[in-house]
Parts: sequence; structure tokens; C-alpha cells
Amino acid sequence: MYGKRRYPEIVFRPDRVEGQVAAVGVSTVQVHGIFAIHGAEHEITIPVRVDIAPGHWTATSQFAIPYVKWD
Repeated sequence: MYGKRRYPEIVFRPDRVEGQVAAVGVSTVQVHGIFAIHGAEHEITIPVRVDIAPGHWTATSQFAIPYVKWD
């Protein structure tokens, strides 16, 4: 529980997108930014799947955190 009180947030601050998002349909782009966890900041690039349809869009991502390397 100590870690949750000391470092209550995990934050991702994107700063750039690499790739193109199609006007309609599915695209995959790379989003680069700073990932802040346990009081430290790390650069990371994550793949993001973007699905654009008339009237709505969805962006999803899944990535591993190299926790041991960052510790």
C-alpha cells in the first residue's frame, strides 16, 4: 500500500504521432511521449489502433511496461 500513497498517479504525456490516420477505417500509428510512473519519467513509443467511422472514433493501445528495466 505504501507505493500507492507515495506515487498515486500514472501519467502518459504524448508529444508526437508518427504515421497517418485514414479519414475512415482502421489505421495504426505510433504515439511517442513521456510515461511517468513511480516518480520517474521515461520516454516511450506505443502503437495505437485508430478506428474512424461516421459519427465516432475509437483509439486503443496495448503495450508492456519494462518495469524491471525502469526500476
